[in-house]
Amino acid sequence: MMIPRQEFRARRAQLNASLKQGSVAIIPAADLLYRNSDTEHHFRQNSDFHYLTGFDFPEAIAVFIPNRAQGEYVLFNQPKNAAAERWTGIRPGQKGAVDEFGADESFPIGSLEEKLPELL
Repeated sequence: MMIPRQEFRARRAQLNASLKQGSVAIIPAADLLYRNSDTEHHFRQNSDFHYLTGFDFPEAIAVFIPNRAQGEYVLFNQPKNAAAERWTGIRPGQKGAVDEFGADESFPIGSLEEKLPELL
């Protein structure tokens, strides 16, 4: 069953409305779990993360910042990478995070340490 984008938007709005003034919510996606050195278990997203974002990919972090002028929902996720996608499947990248999953802004997960302090 496909959940409409506006449902995720409404869930995020409800979360942001419930946060106290000056609060920020940081919610990580689930990690890939490996059966052995090169075989992965079937990926299952963190339920809280999926409930708010609909984003079903690993190595991502959602940041919710109520009343932020540039947007309240920032997603850090894996960038597009044709070589890696050949083996692991297509990634939405930063453009897909915004266009397909409703993030106000998206940055590569590798820039988290640099960008997160700016957001806070």
